[in-house]
Amino acid sequence: MYINGFKWVDSNGTSRLSRVIFTTAVADAPARALLLERMQFNADYGCDFCLHMGENVEKGLGHVQVFPLRLPLPCLRIHESILEHANLAAQYGFPVMGIKGPGLLGGLQGFDLAKGLIPDSMHCYG
Repeated sequence: MYINGFKWVDSNGTSRLSRVIFTTAVADAPARALLLERMQFNADYGCDFCLHMGENVEKGLGHVQVFPLRLPLPCLRIHESILEHANLAAQYGFPVMGIKGPGLLGGLQGFDLAKGLIPDSMHCYG
């Protein structure tokens, strides 16, 4: 839809060509990990928004991944570094900074992999 667009005629009879750019997508955290080919929120570097490694701690009979406040604050993820980590992960065959490879949304023209998906309240807030 971005490359070829679609043709249509407006109410004045003028022929138009429109292209579609996806700027935002909505998905819960597990689906976001699948769409972006990232580690889930409960893994090392599982934060979709920053480069916090996280810590695995005991809780009850199991373990949970936590992301305690660290100073200085971890760097935010940016579109370009996500693409770089995806390419490296594809080359090496293992995740790089929580990125497992090129995701489904990586090829969308105009879509920012760092800012294009919003956090969901079930998984991303304490």
